[in-house]
Amino acid sequence: MKGSRFRITFNIVPDHKKYLINPNPTNSVPDPNRLSEEGCRRLIWWESIAGGMGGFFGHFSERFNQFGPFNPNGPCGYHPESLKRMFRTHRYFWKHRRLELDMSPENHRVSGATGYCLADADNERFVFFVEDTDSVTVDLSGMPALQPVLCVDTKAGYKEIFKDKVTAGVHKIDLGATSDWALAVGEFAPD
Repeated sequence: MKGSRFRITFNIVPDHKKYLINPNPTNSVPDPNRLSEEGCRRLIWWESIAGGMGGFFGHFSERFNQFGPFNPNGPCGYHPESLKRMFRTHRYFWKHRRLELDMSPENHRVSGATGYCLADADNERFVFFVEDTDSVTVDLSGMPALQPVLCVDTKAGYKEIFKDKVTAGVHKIDLGATSDWALAVGEFAPD
């Protein structure tokens, strides 16, 4: 439609492979509170686990916020130290070259929790993001060798927790406390 504005929205749901084209000339936001502390943290993980980071999070920066550092009454909302810590955890996790060009979403590898998976083309390396759980079942079928499993609580400061080395197959991984977790399975190149 010539002259109409469209918004392309990425559905972030368990089968989030669908794109919606939403003719919305008013640009109204369906849920204005969606970028709460939890929503912001999950959005940055969803975008990365979808195969690459595509959002702009610069308005969380004190440098870009002319109304002061995360002013609760400012136009960008309030973003406490806990959210900044969670964003640092996200950055440190991916800094270890865990996102590779040959990775693609393979969410069928996750069960027992709401979760997402990226796998490399050779099934040697996997990255998982799971929500609101203390355990998850992962399908590592096709993995060629014994590989380490590391997990990180995405709500906490960055700390890698070594779980075990696993072989190909289906494994239940106990994570500890109920939280949102990132898991790295395989040997990733160091910085």
